[in-house]
Amino acid sequence: MEELAADFRGWDCEWSRRTNDHDLTVPAVFRSSGYVGLTWALRPWPRAAGGGAPL
Repeated sequence: MEELAADFRGWDCEWSRRTNDHDLTVPAVFRSSGYVGLTWALRPWPRAAGGGAPL
């Protein structure tokens, strides 16, 4: 999040970070109104959800 704060003038493309195991993804988009739109996606752990080994 420090990278977003440091780039307060905005950017053109989508900024995205995720955890090493891809359980959490956080994309951000700079809006023309000067605000940042953040979303996030949580994925269940494969073993906890009854799946096999991680992809």
